[in-house]
Formats: sequence, structure tokens, C-alpha cells
Amino acid sequence: MHHSAIYPGQLRFNSKSGFDPEFPFRAIGKTFLCPGPRQFAGKTHLLFARPAAGMTPDAYLVTLNSTDHGAIRFDKSGWKSARVQPISISLHGPRYEAILLLGEQDWVRSDLGRWRIESSACRLVLADEGNGGTLG
Repeated sequence: MHHSAIYPGQLRFNSKSGFDPEFPFRAIGKTFLCPGPRQFAGKTHLLFARPAAGMTPDAYLVTLNSTDHGAIRFDKSGWKSARVQPISISLHGPRYEAILLLGEQDWVRSDLGRWRIESSACRLVLADEGNGGTLG
């Protein structure tokens, strides 16, 4: 779905970040210092500068897809809370993959309900099941 970006962007890891592309899952649940998303050449770039062990994150990087998280109407207002920052979103028909930054109070709405961060477990959870089709 690389060529179907409605919101093009990329993640980059500084050499001092400790990220090892041979073992990408080692970065899950880790906290990094980042200067924040930047726009360059029509894309959003997010640079992971270095580890931030022991710090509480300001935002969480999450990935969503149509198979696991339900359908999202990206073309309609109300699909996300105001502070959610899209990094990259790709669409192919009804299928999508999205990389987003969410704070603890932020949410994303799909046809399954509202998804939010559960910071104690450092994961995305379905908060409001069954009312994903309504805005309110």
C-alpha cells in the first residue's frame, strides 16, 4: 500500500537512538526523544533522536489497519480527536494502514468504536464498543 498514501510520511531513527533494524520489535514499548513531526517535501517526518529511558511519553506512536481496527472514514470529520497527529496513512479501497501519534486523552473512531491509549499497559484499546457509527 506504499503507493496509495493519502497522508505521506516516514519514521527515521538517528544512529544514536539505539534502534536496530535487525530487531525492530525491541523498540516496542520504548520511549524516545523526538523533535516532533516535521513537514518536508510534502511528507511528514518523525525522527527518533535517542532513548528517553525513565521518562513518561507525551505521545504514543500507534499503527492501525482495517483488519484489526475496523473501517475508518478518513474523509469525514470526527474520525479522530483534535490532537491526533497523522504521520502516514495509506488507502487501497476499503483497506488502510495508518501510523499516528496519540496522547493519553486522544482517540480514533472506527466502525468498531473509539480506540484510545491505555498508558498503564502501553497499548491501544477499544474504549467505546458499539457506537463507532455515531459521532458524539
